[in-house]
Amino acid sequence: MAESGGGIADSRWRYLPLGPAAALPHQIASALRFALFGLLGLAGTAMVAGFLGEELLAGTEVGTTLDLVGRGVLGALLSLGAAGLLAWGLARAFHGPLSARGLSRAAGSTPPSAVPYPVQWEAAREPSGAGYLLVAVIVLFVASIGLAAAVWGVMDGTDGSWAILAGIGGGMALLAGGIPLTRGVMGRWQRRHFEVVRAHWTEPHRIIAAGHVITRAEFGARRKGLPPEEHPAPGVRWLGRALFAILGTAAAVGLTALQAALALVFPDREPWPGGRPGDRADLSDTGEQLVDLLILIFSVCALIGLLAYLGTVACDVVIHRVATRRFRAVLADPEATLPPHRRLVAQLAPTSPPSLRLLQALAGAAVGFGAALWFVGAVADDPDWRTYSVAGSALRAAGPLGGWSALGALALLTLSAVVGTWLHQRKQPLRDVLVQRWPVRAEVGPNDDADDEGEG
Repeated sequence: MAESGGGIADSRWRYLPLGPAAALPHQIASALRFALFGLLGLAGTAMVAGFLGEELLAGTEVGTTLDLVGRGVLGALLSLGAAGLLAWGLARAFHGPLSARGLSRAAGSTPPSAVPYPVQWEAAREPSGAGYLLVAVIVLFVASIGLAAAVWGVMDGTDGSWAILAGIGGGMALLAGGIPLTRGVMGRWQRRHFEVVRAHWTEPHRIIAAGHVITRAEFGARRKGLPPEEHPAPGVRWLGRALFAILGTAAAVGLTALQAALALVFPDREPWPGGRPGDRADLSDTGEQLVDLLILIFSVCALIGLLAYLGTVACDVVIHRVATRRFRAVLADPEATLPPHRRLVAQLAPTSPPSLRLLQALAGAAVGFGAALWFVGAVADDPDWRTYSVAGSALRAAGPLGGWSALGALALLTLSAVVGTWLHQRKQPLRDVLVQRWPVRAEVGPNDDADDEGEG
C-alpha cells in the first residue's frame, strides 16, 4: 500500500477505534468471569448458612429453608457454572475474529505509520476457539459420565432413561460441533482479515513504533529527583487498608471458631476436603453452650468480614474515580511531567471499573439464588424429589419470584457488558492521546506494581 500520513520512520503507536463489536466479546467474557466468581461466593455462603441452620435452627422452618435453598444453590452452581463457562469460551472465540475485522476496517482509513497499540494487535491475533475448546472438553468429559449412567439405565429398563440419554447425547453433539465451528470456520475468517492487517502494518512499521516505547529504566531516569507523587486519595487509601486488616482478622478469628466448633461437634470427622463428618458427639449442656458461642463468634465475624469487604471495594471505586480525574487533568497540561509508570499502565489496560465488576459479581450471585428458589418451588410437589416436599408455603410461593429475579439479574449482567463496551469506546480517544504522548506497554510485569502509588 502507498505510504500516506508520514513515512515509515514516523511510525508510532496509536490506540485505534475498532468499533463496539470488537470490544463487546471481551466485555461479555469479563462480565461472565466475575459473575462466576459471584456464583462461587454464593455457593460458599449457602454451605455456611446450611451448617449454621443445622446447628442453631435444626427442626425449624428457617433451618429447613436454609437447607433446601442451599441444596438448590449447589445445583445451580453445577448447571449455571457449566453454562457460564461455555458462554465465556464462546465469547472469547469471537474476540479475536472481531478484533481482526475491526483492524482490517481501520486499515482502510489509517496510514501505515499509525501502528495499532500492542493490546489491539495481540487481540486480533488471539486464536479463535482456544477458550471454548478447553471448556468444551471438560464439560464433555463430565457429561460422558452422565451419558454412561443413562446408557446403564436404558439397559436396566429404568423409566425415563431414553429421554435422559437423548438429552445428554444431543447436548454433547452441540458442544462437540462448536469446536470445529470456533476453531475452523471462525479461524479462517479471522486469518483472512488479519492478512489485510499484516499487509498494511508491516513488520518494519511495528518495529520502529515499538522502538519509541518508554521503558521502566527510562521512567526511573526521567523521574529521578522528582518528589514522589501524592496518592490521589490518601485518606481513602488508609481507610481501605484498615478495612482490609479488619477483614483478615475477622476471617482468621471466624475460621478458628468454626474449626473449634467442628472439632467439638464432630470429634471423629475426617479433616481433609470431602471427608466424612462422622457421628455428632453427645455433649453436655456446657459443651452445647460453648458450641453455640463459637458459632455465634463465627457468624459475627462473617458479618464483619462481609461489611469490611464491601467497604474495601467502595474505597477502590473512590480511588479509581479520583485517580482517573487527576490523570485527565495531567494529560491536558502540556507542561506536565511524566506520570508514574503504574498510572499509565492502569489507564491503558482494557479493564472495567471496580464498581462494574462488583455489580457483575452480585448479578451472578442473584442469578444463582433466583434459580435455586425457582428450582425448590418447581420440584417441591414432585414425588421424585421427596427431600424438597418439606418446603414451607413461603418458600414455595417464592419460586416464581426466583425465576423472574434470575432473569432480571441475567438482563442486568448483559446490560453491564454493554455499559462496559460503551465505557471502553468512550475512553479510546484518551488512550490514543496517552499512547502518542507517553508510549508505554499496558502489560504489567511481576514487579511493576512495587514502587508506584498512582492508582489504588
